[in-house]
Amino acid sequence: MLKKWRGEESPSVLRWRGCQFWALKSIACGARRGQDWEFDGEVWVALVRMLLCFANSGYLGDGETILEFTVDCPIPEPLRAISTYL
Repeated sequence: MLKKWRGEESPSVLRWRGCQFWALKSIACGARRGQDWEFDGEVWVALVRMLLCFANSGYLGDGETILEFTVDCPIPEPLRAISTYL
């Protein structure tokens, strides 16, 4: 879900991405390095609102604000607005 960002971007974009990182980490139930982040159902509404806000900001691309699911995993209804299949 979260991608590494390039060093050539402006400091304001990097600060924004830092804010995004910490905001998402604060509601994650699992955020281990090198693994997919996990979010409990209780925070899905907040997750959707945050990712829509980040997407609408113009600072971040779709690849950084869309949740990706494998085709064998149904997308939960509350997450459909911000999700896609791989």
